[in-house]
Amino acid sequence: MKATIKCLQSNTDEDHIPLERFPVVLGRGGDAGVQVRSESRFQCTIEEVSGQLVVRDLGSRQGTKLNGCTIRESLLMHGDRITIGNASYEICLDQQA
Repeated sequence: MKATIKCLQSNTDEDHIPLERFPVVLGRGGDAGVQVRSESRFQCTIEEVSGQLVVRDLGSRQGTKLNGCTIRESLLMHGDRITIGNASYEICLDQQA
């Protein structure tokens, strides 16, 4: 499965970030797969499970929001929005790939 996160509100210069390997960690840490503005070094992870993507919060203090709701774990669908602190991203899935 190919996926991209589209930066809606972020401090990055990139508009689209391809997700090439799973699992991928989002966080402020230099060793996070996708670096985002966050209080947490490791904010959340996106994993492929049985052909679907799952987002999991990694116990961050500020939490991870999916479509405006704080989540611990949830399936991702095309067009879903993940919010981490002041950064917001849209999930773009290409399930044909």
